[in-house]
Amino acid sequence: MHFMQITMRILSLVLCACLVLLITSCNAPRENPFDPDADNYQGPGALVGNLTGRVTNLTVVPVAGATVYALSGNQGGVTNAGGYYTIPDLDPGQHLVVCTREGFAPDTLEADIETNQTVTANFKLDALPVIQSYDFTSHSYATSTSDYSTIEALAEISDLDGANDINLVQLLVEYGNEFPMSRDSIVGALVYYSCTLVEELDFNSVDSVRFQHFFVQVTTDSGHTAASPPTQIRYFFDENPLDLRTNDFPTPPPITTFPIALTWDFSPLHITYTFTVQVYKNIGSQPLAWQASVPGSQTAATISYLDDGSYFWHVTCVDGYGNTAQSLDASFTVSIP
Repeated sequence: MHFMQITMRILSLVLCACLVLLITSCNAPRENPFDPDADNYQGPGALVGNLTGRVTNLTVVPVAGATVYALSGNQGGVTNAGGYYTIPDLDPGQHLVVCTREGFAPDTLEADIETNQTVTANFKLDALPVIQSYDFTSHSYATSTSDYSTIEALAEISDLDGANDINLVQLLVEYGNEFPMSRDSIVGALVYYSCTLVEELDFNSVDSVRFQHFFVQVTTDSGHTAASPPTQIRYFFDENPLDLRTNDFPTPPPITTFPIALTWDFSPLHITYTFTVQVYKNIGSQPLAWQASVPGSQTAATISYLDDGSYFWHVTCVDGYGNTAQSLDASFTVSIP
C-alpha cells in the first residue's frame, strides 16, 4: 500500500512537470527552419514574397483583363475590374515583370522582391490607336481649259487615351510619298481626319497612281503606330463624261416658267452610277437646291422654285464606291413675269 502511494505521487509530479513544460513552450519562439509555422521556414512551399499593383491607361482609367507576368518566377496574375492584380509566392531578388493587354502596347519593369514582403508595381499602358474606318476615292473635275483629278482620303480613328494622344496621321502611297492628314472634327470617342491630293501638285497623273496601294498610318505621342490594310482606289474617271445643255450657250434665255428643267448629255459607262444636281448662287457657295441619287438612266432634273436672279449649276456622276466626276459649271437666269 505504501509502495502504491509513492508510485502515484511520482506519476502526479511527472504529469505536473509535463503540463508546466507544455504551457511555457507555447510562447517560445519557433526557429526550426523546417517548421512551416516558423518565421525562417525554408522548406518546400515557402512563401517568400508577393507582388501587387494596379494597371491603368495613360489617363489613369483602370485596365481590366490585363495579364501581369513575372518572367523569372514563371508566375502571373490578371487584373480585376479596378485594374488591380496580385502575384504571390515569388522568390526574393530582381524580377522582370511584363504587362500585356490586347489593344495596348506592352510594358515592362523590374521589381525587387523581399522575403515575406509585398512589393507594389504599377503600370500605365499606352492604348494603341484604332482605325475604325477609312476610305480612298478619286474625283474628276471639268474646267473651261482641261480636266483634273484629286484623291481624297478619310479616316475615323479612336484612342482610349484620348484625341491628344494622336500625334500624327498620314496618308501613305505605295510609290513612297507621305502626306499629312488634317484633323476635321471630334465626335465622342472618334476623331475624323482627311487629306486631298491634287493632280500635278501631289501626284503626276491618274495613271501614276491607278494601281498603287494607299494606307492610313497613325502615330501616338509614345511612338506607337497603327496602319490600315493596303487599299487600291476602285475606279478613276479617265475623261469627264458630263456635258451640260445650256440652250444657246454661253447665254441661255431667262427661265420664265416653273418647274425649271435642267438637262445634260452623258456618255454611258459600264459601271453602276447615279447623278447629283446642285444649284447655287455663287460658284463655291452652299447649294440652294439639289437632287441626289438621280438614276443613271435619267439625264434631267427639275427644280420646283427659285427666286428671280442668276444661278450656277453642275452635275456630279457618283459611282457605287463614292468616286465622282463633276461637270463644268453652267449658268441660267430666272425671270418670272
